Amino acid sequence: MIQSKRNYQAMQINPSATFDILYIASATKPSYHDLSLYELNYLSYFACLLSLYDGKPAMEWEYSFYKNDNGVPISSDLAEAVYYLACRGKIREESRYFSILPEGETELEFFKSFHLFKKRIKYLAAACDCLLTDSIVSLSSTLSLDPVIKESVSHNRKTLNSDDNGSLVTLHAQFDIIQRIVGMQKELFVPAYIWINYLKIINNDSGRTSC
Repeated sequence: MIQSKRNYQAMQINPSATFDILYIASATKPSYHDLSLYELNYLSYFACLLSLYDGKPAMEWEYSFYKNDNGVPISSDLAEAVYYLACRGKIREESRYFSILPEGETELEFFKSFHLFKKRIKYLAAACDCLLTDSIVSLSSTLSLDPVIKESVSHNRKTLNSDDNGSLVTLHAQFDIIQRIVGMQKELFVPAYIWINYLKIINNDSGRTSC
């Protein structure tokens, strides 16, 4: 349920998180009418990882992700942005699933004119485009196998996208393999698609080896 009594005007809502929620809800609407908060977090986290693939430092994503007890990447900034947008009538909540409203689409188009948000679109778009070839359930499950989450779970590290997170070394090693295959590309859908399938392959192989 929307926390209607909460005074969001007195809070500092992260503008990048707000934009990301609107963009993801709009971009995925043709395939998914609505998404859960967990699914919104997974897609935002995927976009964040793609910015790392593109050579950006983790701190430039503007908000942090933490693993919950199940190893799911969660951002408190995204959660606050979701309920803030719902309270303002930009997105609708129904049974803990969220969908964008026409007022939200209008606000999204306005936000797209700002440089702060323009530079995020290539990463968000590539993450959402992967739903053209994979279901949200399958994609989320595969992302939970990425080395940052896996090593964070095993070492009980809470912060995921931090520049001093040693797990990023393993992630960048995987990204280096993908870059050698496809080269540097302006659009990120192809490397994103290949990396997701690479995660599936290496984790399947790992499962066979351990049996």
